[in-house]
Amino acid sequence: MSFSEAVQAASGGGALDASMFVISISGGTATKGTPTVSGSGSVWTVDLDLQGTADGSEQLTLDVVRIGDAARK
Repeated sequence: MSFSEAVQAASGGGALDASMFVISISGGTATKGTPTVSGSGSVWTVDLDLQGTADGSEQLTLDVVRIGDAARK
């Protein structure tokens, strides 16, 4: 995902991690696995291994929590 400016952990700064995202899945047959987060600045990737075989009707929701801009504005 891309943010409009560099981001970091809201408390204390530093890199983002999986605890800063709330991921849910509804519908379908697959269930969510453990996410991993990588990236820096304003571009981050959240990888999610699905468990089971997806049937195409799964809906993923990703909410961002505890993330602030790097300039602390």
